[in-house]
Amino acid sequence: MNSFKDYVFSEKIPEDCNRPMVVKALSKTSGKFFAMKYFPAESLKNIEKKTIYRLINVLSSLYHPHITYINEIMYKANPDEAFIALEWCDGSSVKNTLDRFSTLPEKLVGRYTYEIIKGLEFLHSQGQVHKNLKAANLLLASGVLKLSDFGLSAEVSTCSISEHPYWAAPEVIESRTFSNKSDIWSMGATIIELLTGKPPFAELPPEEARIKILNETPPIPAKASAHLQDFLCACFAKNPDERPSTEECYNFFFVKKAMEELGEKHEAAPKTTLRPIPNRLSMLPTPQKDRPRMNIDDFHFSDSDSNEPAKPPKDVNQQHLSAPVMKKTGLAKFENNDDDDSGLDIKSRINSKLGNDGKPKIQIQPTVVTNMQQISRGELRDDDIDDGVEDEDFNFKKQQMPTSTVNSPRRVAFIGIPDEDTAAPKTNQTINSATFDFNNIKTQKKEIEGNDELKQFQDDEAEPFSDFATTEEPLHISLPVQKRVINFDLINDSDENDEELFAHRIEVEEMKKRLIIVIKSISTTMTTEEMAFAFSEVLDIIKKDGSVRSCIIEQQGLMPIIEIIEFGKSLPEKLVLEVIYEIINNHKKLKENFCLLGGIPPVLKFLKDTNYSKEIRSLAMKITSEICRSNDEGQKNETNDNIQMFISCNGIAALVESLQFDIDEESDLVLQSIKSINEILIAKSGIQVSDFCRLFMSAGLIEPLSRVLIQLVNKPKIRDMQAIDTVCEIMHKLSQADTKVKIAMAEKDVMVNIVHCMYDPKTDQVRRELPINDILLLCKAIKENVVSDTRDLLAAAGVMQMACAMVKAEFDKTHAVAIHANLIQVLSSMCKLSKERLEVVARSNLISSLKPYLDSDTELKALVMYMLIDFPKVAFQNKDVMKQLIADKLIEIYISTLTQQYWGARAMAAIAMLASDPDFHVYPILMTPESLNRIRDGIDSVNYENAPTMLQRLNEICKNSKDFVLVLTDQTFLNTIRAKLSTAKMLPSDSQIPVAILELIATIFSDMDKTQLQKLEKSFTPDIKVFADKGNIKQKGTALKILKFFGS
Repeated sequence: MNSFKDYVFSEKIPEDCNRPMVVKALSKTSGKFFAMKYFPAESLKNIEKKTIYRLINVLSSLYHPHITYINEIMYKANPDEAFIALEWCDGSSVKNTLDRFSTLPEKLVGRYTYEIIKGLEFLHSQGQVHKNLKAANLLLASGVLKLSDFGLSAEVSTCSISEHPYWAAPEVIESRTFSNKSDIWSMGATIIELLTGKPPFAELPPEEARIKILNETPPIPAKASAHLQDFLCACFAKNPDERPSTEECYNFFFVKKAMEELGEKHEAAPKTTLRPIPNRLSMLPTPQKDRPRMNIDDFHFSDSDSNEPAKPPKDVNQQHLSAPVMKKTGLAKFENNDDDDSGLDIKSRINSKLGNDGKPKIQIQPTVVTNMQQISRGELRDDDIDDGVEDEDFNFKKQQMPTSTVNSPRRVAFIGIPDEDTAAPKTNQTINSATFDFNNIKTQKKEIEGNDELKQFQDDEAEPFSDFATTEEPLHISLPVQKRVINFDLINDSDENDEELFAHRIEVEEMKKRLIIVIKSISTTMTTEEMAFAFSEVLDIIKKDGSVRSCIIEQQGLMPIIEIIEFGKSLPEKLVLEVIYEIINNHKKLKENFCLLGGIPPVLKFLKDTNYSKEIRSLAMKITSEICRSNDEGQKNETNDNIQMFISCNGIAALVESLQFDIDEESDLVLQSIKSINEILIAKSGIQVSDFCRLFMSAGLIEPLSRVLIQLVNKPKIRDMQAIDTVCEIMHKLSQADTKVKIAMAEKDVMVNIVHCMYDPKTDQVRRELPINDILLLCKAIKENVVSDTRDLLAAAGVMQMACAMVKAEFDKTHAVAIHANLIQVLSSMCKLSKERLEVVARSNLISSLKPYLDSDTELKALVMYMLIDFPKVAFQNKDVMKQLIADKLIEIYISTLTQQYWGARAMAAIAMLASDPDFHVYPILMTPESLNRIRDGIDSVNYENAPTMLQRLNEICKNSKDFVLVLTDQTFLNTIRAKLSTAKMLPSDSQIPVAILELIATIFSDMDKTQLQKLEKSFTPDIKVFADKGNIKQKGTALKILKFFGS
């Protein structure tokens, strides 16, 4: 068994290494190079052991051309360390290429994008998420792009995502929610990185970048082509469900073009791709060598030319059935076919084919299917076998059965079930087709039902099978099913049931014939009474048995009905519309046929014309809703041509007009219109939803929709909670569209209605009529609408006051955090670049409500801090407001963050601004023991980046109060300053830190007496002289000033 000692490393791994690192390694056994990734115990301490085991176990079985394969995995516990021998990629990473060439051409980016999608598609098909997609993790091997650093590497990387958020999706930043769709966002960020050399928001520090990602869409590079821009817009959809899957990515022109240039065609990723890889995990419950493997013997093939029994499948739970595949001949074959019965009526013809005992004299003569596509499409049904009774027509003809069919025995391959004692089921039994009738089948049924061993395989819900004899060699296929055997339930034991079966089929055929006769008799020349009689009969037939509708398409029965509603006069409108609805209701093909033949415009005519009664227009709306409804319940994102035709007929304008109806009088029409609008939006995905949102915006939807929402909330008599839910969902979808739609939503008339659904400005109280989920949806919609072009519009509508009131309000624990999170984002975004809006928040006494989020390790803390840090900007406009904030412990909040790297320097700057005004009495707060310790700790822990700001602002605070300097400068603090000064000697000459430290020391020493200075002279003088002798001009000047205090 190999271990990491069986490799020669190109460099030694440091003993104090606490981060993952990659080293080139040579295998002593194979002589091949590998990229050995080392995971020290420190990097794995935050990951559960079971997660490590699971990831390594999964990774060891993955192989694909566009992911780096794993040669070997070595893991040891106590301490936890892991070595993974990865494929060595000679071309290094795409990031290295970017470092050399700065940017990549779009054509090459397209090729890399296609290969990224291929790799992600495979990972997602295995149930894996990459989690760490970026240029640095894209490797090149002989020009082929491979994904790396997924799995265990990604788990380690997610622990530090706050430091590198530039590729992360909003849901990852907000709640660490990784999914296939978060990989799609990261892919979009990576594409921008390849195209421009940097990921989105790379110019910002991590904290600000996270806020941008949560609140804004990453900017699309102007040099990107229109097709690439479309693709990136889809990748950057805020709602993960609106982003395309890897499979859907292939439909974008940008990706298609890359595929064409590479000469490749898309094929779905395999569901399993296993290969034996050494796995050194003795702790794992399932060793690699014991995993099941695909075996050719697991499949059951039937050969009609062979008399040898077929091998049974190894897994009894996955039976493979072998049977001849049949299809309907179109003609019934009866044993007694000498009499010409063409002159008889339908029932007489059927009765003539029954024996004296009432049983059908049937001989089955099936035909072999030659079109295998029927099987793959699932079009073969039990009634596709000729059972002696015609399904569609009753044109019986005499046919003489070939002699060879009657006299020649033929082999039939029956479905076999292996039992415990035999190697294979009996197959290729020989029967005489001339004596094959129902009695034989019933006998076989009883024999099989009596076999207890087979009962364990019986599936009550299985589709019925039949036994067949054929005049040709049967075509055999193998179909995997779950524990199924022959189901004879369709064949009843009683003669009465057989007769009922025939009688029902005869009745259905008679109904079909009558239906077509009546429909084709309808014309525009008929009187109103005649039309009413005809349509009443059509309605009765369809309601009696909806299956008869299938003949309407075959017989072109929709055309007379459409002609009637288009050109007819004096129509029985109610009856006609009821018939149309019953015809197309929940029938995909009839709906499509109705739309294709031009049925939409006349229906819209009934809907829009207010001269028709409410009942007539309600029926027209009901038909409209059915046209817009998805063909399958719950199925979204399907290609729905009905909706496209509906839009081309100006249907959207008709729906918007319906929202203008008086909701008190015609609430049904209004609510149906809302339902239809939602059906159109849920039928599309991604960028298509944005296009449809623009269509609705252009048609004037948003304002009347918001008016309907406030009316539903304000009027209990017409309040419909399902309709309210739907309107809130539509509003949320509209908020995710482009800027033009956002501006339309932010208009005062619209936003006031939305705000007043949740907030009463007269009482400054939160309203509770809406369900909590709808409140959350509307809060999200408002958050999505906060962009640079809408801030003033939203402020004018009272969004700031509403958000402040709702942040202070209490909600149930399940939804409170989510609601507050969205509203805090609204407030944080609205306060940017506006002291007036910031003052609204400052006046609202929010500090006590915001404090809990300062203790959480989430993005809400950053959003809250942004607002709090900006509060001093309103201090000089309204001192009373500022005094109230200070009374609410604002200074204490600033002091508590001084030890935090990013916020510490900004908090010190805010304190310095307030300390400069004696009216605010800041120094007594700063001089408490707890505050002094925080300040000292902040100076001690400040990093290189934030040190200049923190030291300069502390210097300003010290200049304004000698008392503060005296209590601050204890021996511990002076030692910290001296250590900082000693470290500053090694910094570059242009660094601002040495000057900031020297100026702070000069301020402190200026307030000391000679006795104190003499005690400090020996420890400080050597370091200060270094700057006096070798520093730049500013450093020399300040250093010489300090030396004068010592008398030097």
